[in-house]
Amino acid sequence: PEGPLSRLSDIPAGIPAVIRRVPESKELLELLTSLGIHLHETVALMEAEAHSGAFLVKAEEGQRLELPAAAADAILVEVSA
Repeated sequence: PEGPLSRLSDIPAGIPAVIRRVPESKELLELLTSLGIHLHETVALMEAEAHSGAFLVKAEEGQRLELPAAAADAILVEVSA
């Protein structure tokens, strides 16, 4: 069973979290696919880029990706124990 879910944008920087839910938005799904981010993948929020309104996320493979704030707000994650 899943633990409590949080918005990706709400978790503290550097804490690994598993992507559990993504809204069925064609644009968001296309964005995540183009970045190589998938459901059940572990990611970590690195930092919020306040000036650009984006979040820097580290994916499972170690690549750093920039996510728009709206995407980081919509993605629900479970913080890894």
